[in-house]
Amino acid sequence: MLALCGMAVTAWLGYGAVQQLVDNQQDETRARATALGLQGLMALALNAETGQRGYVITGVERYLLPYNAALNDMPTALGTLRRSLHDDAHQLARLEAFERVQKLKFAELAESIAARREQGFTAAQQIVQTYRGSSYMAEMRSIVTDMTQAENDKLQARTAASETSAVRAGHTILIAGLLNAGLLLAVVAVARAGQRARQRAAAEVERAQRLLRNVVDSSPSIIFVKD
Repeated sequence: MLALCGMAVTAWLGYGAVQQLVDNQQDETRARATALGLQGLMALALNAETGQRGYVITGVERYLLPYNAALNDMPTALGTLRRSLHDDAHQLARLEAFERVQKLKFAELAESIAARREQGFTAAQQIVQTYRGSSYMAEMRSIVTDMTQAENDKLQARTAASETSAVRAGHTILIAGLLNAGLLLAVVAVARAGQRARQRAAAEVERAQRLLRNVVDSSPSIIFVKD
């Protein structure tokens, strides 16, 4: 029972160490994915702007393909990041600020596209020359840069935590293995000692029985006389 209890304790310690390592690695993976997602936001904004410029210059509808794709994909990308950052209030606040500016930027793009389609190049050019779009892009880029830096800081901390957890898990598993091996050896030693003790006891009983038989066999017949 002692051996079983000891094995259970060491197994629990080993599981805890491995679970901590897994959790840290999952956090590290999530931080990497979040950093990539933030870069994806800017890629979508740039694609939208590229499509808008191509259409404003040429008036050809196929230039709007990147714009339409970004318009469709942006809500999904923001939702994914919002779920990933659900436990970080500061990053969520920055993401909300980004979304507000992004909506303004996309509204400016839509305005210039509508002006090009309905009024021609000059009307669209006048909207572009207000530099509102450029200001929005700069603000969005600044927010994403701050968020990315925060995620990189998290990543460094989680990478260090993962390395520490890996070392701790290795040590814990090694010690647990040695303890379990010692407990198994102790169980085997106790079992063998018990077996030897039983064998000695059986031999003593057998010797006593032989001695008794010899005494009985060598004794003369005994007659009991009744008064």
